[in-house]
Amino acid sequence: MLAAVGAVFDPAGVTARETMLPAAADVALLSRERVNGVHEAVFGVAFLVGPALGGLLIGLVGAEATLWATAAAFALAALSSSAVRLPRVERPHVAEKRSLWHDGVEGLAFVWRDRTLRSLTILFTVLVGAWVPIEGVILPVYFQAQDAPGKLGVVLMAMSVGGIVGALAYGAVGHRVARRTAVLVGLAGTALPVVGMAFLPRFWLLVVLGATTGLLYGPINPIANVVLQESSPPHLLGRVIGVLTSVAYAAGPVGFLVVGPVIEAVGLRPTFLALALVLVGVALTAPFVRSLHGLDVPTPPRA
Repeated sequence: MLAAVGAVFDPAGVTARETMLPAAADVALLSRERVNGVHEAVFGVAFLVGPALGGLLIGLVGAEATLWATAAAFALAALSSSAVRLPRVERPHVAEKRSLWHDGVEGLAFVWRDRTLRSLTILFTVLVGAWVPIEGVILPVYFQAQDAPGKLGVVLMAMSVGGIVGALAYGAVGHRVARRTAVLVGLAGTALPVVGMAFLPRFWLLVVLGATTGLLYGPINPIANVVLQESSPPHLLGRVIGVLTSVAYAAGPVGFLVVGPVIEAVGLRPTFLALALVLVGVALTAPFVRSLHGLDVPTPPRA
């Protein structure tokens, strides 16, 4: 029950933090591309360092004490966030009090009416639904069969490091690159190495391909964030980001539910190849989605 409560609040916290990014970029006099790139890179570093630090603490002080340390880290994060003072991040003014359901539907309706946001959300849903099970199911099953958890850690680390470098690179030079071009290159660069990984080659090649797909996947999240921030009116920004965050949190578990039984039915390699082909399908479809041209036309947020 406690885990379920935490899972309810986690996406809300992610949404709130990302809603603050445009104001943080303005105060820091930095482009939104750079701020979102750094944000995603720092998030990636946390996911890379966190498990290693948790494992170290479990070995030193035990699992229960490590959970208390994790709780203390959350408390420290909350205190740090409360100390941040940014303009235009207060609660949006609304003429009348509305229900949570009404607000959520309003954000979803806004995304659906905007052709660029709608297309980006659909592509993002399919991408996450195929990508997350590779990290969370396919690779663990493969290396568990070999009794090689260390190799699994190296491959996942290579994918994470690639993602961090990709996000930082976009933050540094993203303002010079057409967003649609960056998205198309990112989708193709994510899919093709995964096709190679699906054949389960030698370990060193698997590491190289993992780093490559992570590198090209890295800019996709920052681009999506920037587009959402530019396209959404201030009073709807949190709701619109919440839609994409909810999609991401839902797509991964749905992928887990599908991939597990499929592995048992047809085997690991065919399932891995099927996920790779889904990513290839996304990469091949994206160039023909006309609404993605809107990625390169910053739209003033509508009031």
